Amino acid sequence: MSRLGIFLGLRFVHALQVKGRKVLTELQIDRQKLTSGSLEEKVPEEVKLVAMLKDEFRRARLVAQEAALALSGRDIIIRTFEMPLLPNEELKGAINFEAKKHIPFKIEELVTDFQIKLDKRNRRYLVLFAAIRKDLLNSYLSVFSQLNIQLRYLEYSAFSLLRLLKLSGVNEAGIVGLVSVGCLESDEVNFTVLEDGFPLFSRDISITEASGQPDSGAGPDISMLLEKLKTELRISLDFYHRKFLNKLIKNLVFFASPECRKELEVFSQDIGLQPQFLDPGRFIRKDQAFNLGLFKAYSVGLARVVKSPVELNLLAARQQAKAPSKTQDLSALFSDIVIDFRILVVGVIICLVVAGFGLKRILPVQQELQEIIASRPEVTTVSPEAGLEEITSVDGDYRNKISTLETLVKKQLYLTE
Repeated sequence: MSRLGIFLGLRFVHALQVKGRKVLTELQIDRQKLTSGSLEEKVPEEVKLVAMLKDEFRRARLVAQEAALALSGRDIIIRTFEMPLLPNEELKGAINFEAKKHIPFKIEELVTDFQIKLDKRNRRYLVLFAAIRKDLLNSYLSVFSQLNIQLRYLEYSAFSLLRLLKLSGVNEAGIVGLVSVGCLESDEVNFTVLEDGFPLFSRDISITEASGQPDSGAGPDISMLLEKLKTELRISLDFYHRKFLNKLIKNLVFFASPECRKELEVFSQDIGLQPQFLDPGRFIRKDQAFNLGLFKAYSVGLARVVKSPVELNLLAARQQAKAPSKTQDLSALFSDIVIDFRILVVGVIICLVVAGFGLKRILPVQQELQEIIASRPEVTTVSPEAGLEEITSVDGDYRNKISTLETLVKKQLYLTE
């Protein structure tokens, strides 16, 4: 069964119909149509978006029952922070409490999900936290409901691209920086630092807006955008190194359009990092023109086919929050019980001492009983293994015989000639 992979970018909506890893249909929609004169200004944006998508999907003959959605950093909150080791049943509450220090929203207003990485050396958890406002999520769910499409996945677009990193066969061991950029696009640039595939740091860079360039039909000035990008990457690297002093990046992996490649290669060498470039032709088709938004839509469309090292699905988190499992309810009953290994050892020792004391008291009694049994006189008519009931029966038989003899003696029966 085919499904849609959709990326809602800042400027464009990209949609692909995917079956397995094969692209059946692709579509790019300019979001400026929402503000054009073709739609009334007073119409809510959700209604405009539904109308626009219905029309564009119909024209492209793009049909599917399920979809996976990737959103930009404008819509999704991504944070990383450390936590002490805690029991599983306490972890979610503690993470939500800690997250309040790092986000500008009340935790009750958000749908949240998290993934943890154990730092064995420092005995700490590194937490990757993701969240989306409930009202925004409900709005997107309403849009897809009106399109008669069931939304299955919702994730951060920069993490969707990690599936392409996996498909490319890049060695993810150690600490690697991933830069995803389309020099001819006005959507955001993504910079992510990974440790063995787990994101330590992530930042979205909007170089078009930041550079102050007008959005004109003449296209962006690539040299100016690249200078701004290099400046922003230096800022991001400085911030990362201040936060993670002992986790140095060994090389930079670029997923970029050909127009950027030479400049990015020189930049990487200037800052002392080994550059590596992913081949875009390996994914959709060899002659595919580079379009970062299109690749984001493709990578999220592979959600069921290619497993990502980051498993943050905010739709699944929303469903779990609404319907906690019976196992979670049962574990909550024992949430206050803490097992101390030292107490367990003391308890075992006490049990062994009590058992040893009992054996010490029983052994002399058993020995004395064996001596008594051995010293009994032997009676040929009674078995040594005879029980009380059998002995009582024998005793009764002999008493009857004695009584009969006494009666005969008293009556004295004589025989004469």
